[in-house]
Amino acid sequence: PRRHRPLARYRRGRCARPVAMSGDERPRERRTRGLLSSYYGVGANSADPLDLDGPNFNADKYVSRLLENQSLSELVHKGSDMVTEIKSLDSDMQMLVYTNYNKFISAT
Repeated sequence: PRRHRPLARYRRGRCARPVAMSGDERPRERRTRGLLSSYYGVGANSADPLDLDGPNFNADKYVSRLLENQSLSELVHKGSDMVTEIKSLDSDMQMLVYTNYNKFISAT
């Protein structure tokens, strides 16, 4: 059975990039929506260099915006949130590969 690990929410307050989101939307939901939108070509014209999931993402601008607008404790929190999200995405990818492999083996 698959274990679900809760993702830490990003702190509300000063935001490093403009994000249109509902009140309780979590980073994982935002990323999932972004991935699905990019796959299906919805909103592909996003030219925002601070959009992590956008085709024009600029890491230098994103980091400099974070450094300008957030305190050291907020940066540390943001870093740990990113590590948590990366680990979660990695485990999701491993589960997908395992599931697809089992389906492939069953079909042969």
